[in-house]
Amino acid sequence: MADQSGDARSFPGWGAASLPAGIVIGVIVGGGLGAYFGIPGIGAAIGGAVGVSAGMALLAAAIVMASARSKN
Repeated sequence: MADQSGDARSFPGWGAASLPAGIVIGVIVGGGLGAYFGIPGIGAAIGGAVGVSAGMALLAAAIVMASARSKN
């Protein structure tokens, strides 16, 4: 897990948690919307895919931030 001590060279904790959190939140929200429209399985699958995409974007941002911190 990421070091939370505040060291300038540590990887952001939110970056490490972004992918699993994106998947879980995407599946829950997608499944709920899918249930509202009558097909929760497809909604959960689409929500999971959107969650992975959002999680990967946040993970990439965390990598860029960690890289910028290590160069200073």
